[in-house]
Amino acid sequence: MKALFAILRSRGRTRQTDLRIGTGDRPFTTPKPPTMLDAGGGRNMEAHGKTGVAVLPFTDLTPHPDHPYLADGFGRDLAQVLSLNPSFFAEVIEVPHAEWAVEGTTVRVDHNLIVEGALARANRRLNVDMRVIECSSGNILWSDRFSTPLEQAAMLQDDIAEAIAGAVTATPYFLRSAERPAGTSCAAAWALRQAARALLHDGPNFACLAGAVRLFAHASRLDPLYADAKIGLAETLCLRTLLLCAPDAADDSARRDRAHEAAEVLSPSHAELPFIRGLKELDGGQPGRAVLALERSVRITSIMIPARIFLSIAEARSGRLRAARSDAAVAFRRAGRPGWTALADYARAEAALARGANHEAEAAISDALEAAGRPAAAPPPILLLRSLFLAGRGDRKAARELVADHWPVDLPPPDADTVKAWLDALPGRVGDAKSWLDDVIGPLSRGN
Repeated sequence: MKALFAILRSRGRTRQTDLRIGTGDRPFTTPKPPTMLDAGGGRNMEAHGKTGVAVLPFTDLTPHPDHPYLADGFGRDLAQVLSLNPSFFAEVIEVPHAEWAVEGTTVRVDHNLIVEGALARANRRLNVDMRVIECSSGNILWSDRFSTPLEQAAMLQDDIAEAIAGAVTATPYFLRSAERPAGTSCAAAWALRQAARALLHDGPNFACLAGAVRLFAHASRLDPLYADAKIGLAETLCLRTLLLCAPDAADDSARRDRAHEAAEVLSPSHAELPFIRGLKELDGGQPGRAVLALERSVRITSIMIPARIFLSIAEARSGRLRAARSDAAVAFRRAGRPGWTALADYARAEAALARGANHEAEAAISDALEAAGRPAAAPPPILLLRSLFLAGRGDRKAARELVADHWPVDLPPPDADTVKAWLDALPGRVGDAKSWLDDVIGPLSRGN
């Protein structure tokens, strides 16, 4: 990779802030480093509301190139393919070949990303080395090598464009042009908040919730007046206690209340506050009050699927059977992501328990485990309810092994009092719950 990019340099300078592209693995330096808030602030972002991608002219490293148009055409075609992605606006930055030299080149920083590459033909094959650079930091977000028969070069452009899109959009810390920092002057706090949201994208489990709590808490420390970070921290702590994922439920509850109170002071009309209020009421054993708050959240908030899931659970626990069944079905159809689908299946199970349809509830909880992909990725209530059904069918060994083998490693063993509180909140009964609590959960909580 060092050799491929060592030939690039420019003797010219632009009037705007310059970004000098170094060679090899050396960091990229700028005469006037742009801040994260300024990066990508040029005409492409303003005009298109997308991620601006500057495709630099490709370099042909073939020893005796006989097709001088190949490198230029490859870069232009790649820019066109990238622009087909609704998240990007790509264009080729024309730099005369006479201005290239050994140490680097200079381009204007009015894009979010720079794509550069080099290609070579050998034995009827085309080899292409690529990398993507973030303008704000000079960091290499992605690099790879591609090889294909020469006659299939056109298809290779599609593969490269897809790889670039997948690599960039999977980077939690990448500042997408459509999402400029808002609500804070600290770009690092905003990036941490975005990374925490990305962790919860596929659904909540112990590992994701633990990581999100750390990121939201760090963002709050960087900017104590950042309401969105306080909101995210309060939401995540609520989810941890409700889903029995809190290593210390009392500590999580205290931190949740502090974050919630701070958010109400900083942004009293924030759209996600009703969601937090609903989760707190549900955790406090007040499902009727939770229904009122979560119904409002479903109407006004952007996190409709989580709100709909917990609305169904609150309705089942408050005796609103028809509404619980309807909202659980809507959440299941719209969840989309594995973790949220699994939690929607759990809501379906509670709605079925409330109607006394235990066979339907057992089928739903089996679907929840399947949606999670593996038992260890399922939130603890799903494991516990499945174990309870196994014990109700007389298979105490399988009931105990399910919880013992798949309980999150970093989470303390299930506490008998916490599990009993969860059992008491269930809208129906499954088998001999007391016997299951004594024979299955009791030994696990004691470490036996």
